[in-house]
Amino acid sequence: MNSSPHSTFTVSSTEGPCLPNVETLVEAMKGMLREDLDDMVTTPWLVEHFLEIVEDMQSLATQLSPLQLGFLNQVQMFGNLLTLDLPFIQSIENKRMKLASELVKINEDAELADLKKARMAEAWTTIKAFARHL
Repeated sequence: MNSSPHSTFTVSSTEGPCLPNVETLVEAMKGMLREDLDDMVTTPWLVEHFLEIVEDMQSLATQLSPLQLGFLNQVQMFGNLLTLDLPFIQSIENKRMKLASELVKINEDAELADLKKARMAEAWTTIKAFARHL
């Protein structure tokens, strides 16, 4: 599916926290927009990463151009929708992970059943061969 998010921060020259860069944030958001919408609304970490970028862009609103501010407004509105849906998205992801785990168990059980069936077939064949000599 998708790889984990990359940092949108640049390293600060001081000992303080990393400081975001407007261009880096805009490029990060453009990268997020390349994601398939189905992936976005079914992958909690993608939603969280999107919301982090929106939050970082909001913190730099005074440094944004008018065009970037308009873009920020649009991604904020979409971010609000994602925020409302995040608990549902997380719930679906948890169910999907549980289902995947159950499918693995079913496959393991099916393999074990096949092995047991093969062992039973071998024993059955041996008994039938033995019965012919009675």
